[in-house]
Amino acid sequence: AVVAELPALELRQRSKAVKDVARKPMPEFAAALRVLKILLTFEEQRQPASELADQIGSLAAPAIPALVLALAHWETYGDAIETLRKIGGTAVPALANALKASDWEVRQRATETLGLIGAPAASAVPELIEALSNADHAVRLDAAEALGRIGCSAISAVPALIRCLRDTENG
Repeated sequence: AVVAELPALELRQRSKAVKDVARKPMPEFAAALRVLKILLTFEEQRQPASELADQIGSLAAPAIPALVLALAHWETYGDAIETLRKIGGTAVPALANALKASDWEVRQRATETLGLIGAPAASAVPELIEALSNADHAVRLDAAEALGRIGCSAISAVPALIRCLRDTENG
């Protein structure tokens, strides 16, 4: 009932309802995920939505697309990164796809998140290698760091990393 009513509530009522839901243990994860998806559509509710996703942890996987979108917003990107890190390997395909976003901050935050996921992000190595030649310095730097955190599974990145070290033009 609460999920269906959220869009119709006034801002204060919706904020209170969200905070109440986020504070309670969530035995019904399907309902919590529906709440999470709805909340992420309301800009003023992104912070409480991130708190709810944090409680849900890896079971928040159905909310991955919304969490990747939250990487674009300065108010929520930190919580989105942390939640995606907790989701782990399941979030990797969406994060690898975000490396192609037009917004450099989304690309940078996606590379950062892949690095925080570490070894389970190994399937994103080809996209991270490509990110080493990104126009934005922060994206390139985070891509190199992410490859290092992935470890031995990123061995195919060594030639590209060596080229980066020799590239004095792009820093």
